[in-house]
Amino acid sequence: TVIFTDAFNCTGTVSITVVAGSTPLTATVSPTPTTCPTLNDGTITVTPTSGTAAYQYRLDGGPPQGSNVFTNVAAGAHTVTVTDMFGCTGSFSINVAMGSSLTSSINSGNPPCFNVNDGTITITPTSGTAPYMYSLNGGPAQAGNTFTGLAPGTYTITFTDTNGCTGTNSVTLTGNTAITATSVLTNPLCNGNNNGSITLNASG
Repeated sequence: TVIFTDAFNCTGTVSITVVAGSTPLTATVSPTPTTCPTLNDGTITVTPTSGTAAYQYRLDGGPPQGSNVFTNVAAGAHTVTVTDMFGCTGSFSINVAMGSSLTSSINSGNPPCFNVNDGTITITPTSGTAPYMYSLNGGPAQAGNTFTGLAPGTYTITFTDTNGCTGTNSVTLTGNTAITATSVLTNPLCNGNNNGSITLNASG
C-alpha cells in the first residue's frame, strides 16, 4: 500500500502487488575439452542473455568470480551459477569433454638369431606436441624414440609430450629358432684313403 499526500495535506492510498519474476536468468554456456585425459585444462565460458550486469559466476558451488570464463577445468559434469546485480540467479549444467590420449605408430625389428637379444623398437608419435619422453615397460624415461638390445617378448612403450599428455603402444618381438643340423658320414673306401666325407644339412 502506498500513501500519498499533496501540497494541501490531502492524502490518498493505492494498493499494488509486486509479483516476483518467475523466470531465472538465462545464459549460453560454451565448454572446451581438456587437451588429454591426464590434464585438467578445459574451459567454460558463460554469456548471460538476461538479467542486469554486473554478474558474479560460481563453478560447482565454489567462490564467486567476476570473470565469465573458468579455466583449468577437469573433464566431466559441472554446474555454473550466475547472479546479477539484483541477486537474480540462474544455474546451468554443462559437460566438459575429455581429450584423447596420444597416438603413435611403431616399427620393430625381431632378433635375427636365437638367443641373441638385439631386437629394436622405434615409436613415432602421431599426435601431441614435441619434445617427447619415452619409457619402455615402465623403465626410466629417455629422449630417444628407439630402444635396442631387446629380447623376444611383449613390450609397452609410454610416451609423454611437452604438455604432460601421455600415450601408450605395445608390440611383440618374436625370436628365431635355434639352428639345427643333421650329418651324413661316408667312410673312406680303404684304409689309408682320403676319400671319406661328412655332409651337414642345417636348418633354422
